[in-house]
Amino acid sequence: MNYYEILRIPTTASVLEIKNAYKKLVKRYHPDIYEGNKLFAEAKIKEINEAYETLSEKSKKEIYDAELNYKKYEPKKEDFVKTYTTDDLNIYKNIYYRNFNPRIKRKSKVVQKKKKFSLSELGKKYFFKLDEFFEKEEKENLIIMILIFFILILLVQILNLI
Repeated sequence: MNYYEILRIPTTASVLEIKNAYKKLVKRYHPDIYEGNKLFAEAKIKEINEAYETLSEKSKKEIYDAELNYKKYEPKKEDFVKTYTTDDLNIYKNIYYRNFNPRIKRKSKVVQKKKKFSLSELGKKYFFKLDEFFEKEEKENLIIMILIFFILILLVQILNLI
């Protein structure tokens, strides 16, 4: 519930404007004067009183405005989700060790573990990506061509040995 909307005033309203708006609304919705549902009038007066109590005191108004602005610009989950590359991490690490903690000397770059060479990983990385690009017949023809190429290389090596 927005107290400014209840009192029908702008967020930049002065203390005098808040007081005048409060008086007008109390006269309009007072349960003894209001022609209509008395329960509605009582509930409306409670809202108006709560809004006036908060906005009339300077300290309460500052706290309320801060909460209202935070809700208005409340950060979303997307604001916090970001994937960082190793370059980003190195930049942040350098900034930290240069500015915040210069006494600690560390490596300036993030060291990535070297992976052992594996033919199966190489095959998974390159050869099995062919599934995305070629149809079944094209893959078979490509495999046959590769096998023929290797057989030709072996024949040339054998002929060179003789």
